[in-house]
Amino acid sequence: MEIPPTAIKWIAHQIYSYHCPHCHTITNGQFPKHITQKVKYGLCLTAYVVYLSVYQLIPVERLTYILRDLHGCSISPGTVINMIERVGANLEDFTEKIRELLITSPVVNTDETGMKVGKRKFS
Repeated sequence: MEIPPTAIKWIAHQIYSYHCPHCHTITNGQFPKHITQKVKYGLCLTAYVVYLSVYQLIPVERLTYILRDLHGCSISPGTVINMIERVGANLEDFTEKIRELLITSPVVNTDETGMKVGKRKFS
């Protein structure tokens, strides 16, 4: 078995300006509507970063090294944190719905083992 090499796919959007020699009007092209910043990270890359950080518990700085060393992608720790926060914010409605369903459910199927906080046991 072998793992294929991976690389980041870069997509460059270019806009052009046209100067009409007759009326001297300059017409500028526009970026696609979903391009709102000079550098935009795709959904798959964002999902990969969040998965490694949140599910695999890889620390943010080490995660940036993985992206650089294995994929040739240089992302700052701040960008990683922003990705995690943005994805988390997208889950607020989902989390609230789950909370509502748990509260209204007649059976929750949880472990009834108690838990200690300080010297007090809660069950």
